[in-house]
Amino acid sequence: MSARHWKDYIFEDDYERNKDGTPWREFPPVIPLALVDPRIFDLALSFWTAPDAYLLTGYRRLEDIVRVRTEIDEHGQRLFVMAFGGDHPTSCWKGIRGGEQDGRVAFFAAAFKAYRNPRAHRESDEYSEQLLDECLVLNHLIRLEDSAILRGVSEARA
Repeated sequence: MSARHWKDYIFEDDYERNKDGTPWREFPPVIPLALVDPRIFDLALSFWTAPDAYLLTGYRRLEDIVRVRTEIDEHGQRLFVMAFGGDHPTSCWKGIRGGEQDGRVAFFAAAFKAYRNPRAHRESDEYSEQLLDECLVLNHLIRLEDSAILRGVSEARA
């Protein structure tokens, strides 16, 4: 089939959406359950019923996980800096040092400043794609926490 006949097989609207980069907008956003950390799987299963509440619960759960694991009684950015940052962090990642470790600490702190803080202090009017993006960021933070090892603990877990 020659290239000039392809228009016989798609609708004009589909062609226009492809040109402006939005061909997938008609499909609902889907949480990739195969990637979801087991510690927030319950939240992911019913995420779309109350995304704002589930995101806040997920952020609290992440803080609780880090607090229990590191025995640091702090919250938010300060908790993550104390747990993963500085010259002698409580937790670190195998094979990750210096700037990479600092970058991950900054990622935790920035995610809380950029996502959790606004969500905790005002109502959200976000649309489904933004909510899914944030859900995946939270999941990534939880997976990063899981891959960290406590200093002085066997690195078999990493």
